[in-house]
Amino acid sequence: MTLGQVGRDLGLTYQQIRKYESGENRLSASRLYQLSKLLKVEPAYFFRGLGSESDGIMGRASEDPALSAALDRIGNPEIRRHLKGLIDVLDVDFPPERPSSASSDTAS
Repeated sequence: MTLGQVGRDLGLTYQQIRKYESGENRLSASRLYQLSKLLKVEPAYFFRGLGSESDGIMGRASEDPALSAALDRIGNPEIRRHLKGLIDVLDVDFPPERPSSASSDTAS
């Protein structure tokens, strides 16, 4: 299957497929899902071999301290690694953590 064929099947240009392939543009989750269906593989196929946390492949998920702290609370290292990979692929921006608003009103 050529890049042109992939592009036509996904409704994209050859140039767009090349940008995805080279990493110039990121794939959205829905586009990744479409690609997995076209290639007849599970979406998880694209995450195989990302390596372990010690490989330094943490990207976006490790740049946000609040997000990194939340992910670090996940006890299972394999689940934590997969979630970090998913966040990196999706390029998700999380809102800043809001301070908890403890009520200072006391009953009289």
